[in-house]
Amino acid sequence: MTIGQFMLFRCKTYRAIGGYEAVRNEVIDDVRLGRLAAAHGYRVRLLDGREAVRCRMYSGFWDAVDGFSKNIFAFFGYHALFYLVAWYLVARIYLYPLLVILGYFLGNPPLNFPLSQALLITAEEALLWGMAYHRFRLPIWLALLYPLNMLIFFLIAMRSFFWSLTGQAVWKGRTFSSPLRW
Repeated sequence: MTIGQFMLFRCKTYRAIGGYEAVRNEVIDDVRLGRLAAAHGYRVRLLDGREAVRCRMYSGFWDAVDGFSKNIFAFFGYHALFYLVAWYLVARIYLYPLLVILGYFLGNPPLNFPLSQALLITAEEALLWGMAYHRFRLPIWLALLYPLNMLIFFLIAMRSFFWSLTGQAVWKGRTFSSPLRW
């Protein structure tokens, strides 16, 4: 795992893996740099640099939507089946319990999914989001919006897949080809 806003290399390591020249045509060049370093036997660490480094990844909502639309499917190596199964599981784990609760509320409960289980799963997910928000010093009450966050991110993931299928993956004026693999 790498995050391109700030990456620190030893000069010798950076040269040994080919530097930016080795990844200049990659959609997710930061991830590729990290994978190259690991493949060459170098140790890659993800550290918390909040106190030392600050950056803004995207300048607004739609900039973030476009950036993640470019990145998400590429991060999975354009493996369509793996990608779709992974996102099905994300939707099943994070969104389905909410639909179950909604179904009970509307008087149309699903078969074989108790309300108590859906409520417990939803509470656990909100707790996990709350822990993450606390860690990154965000307002904890935002954890209650996790269903909206997950829905938006799921839709962005499907957009990323669609962009790749249709050749529409564009970022900062460059169009990226997607070597789709099943």
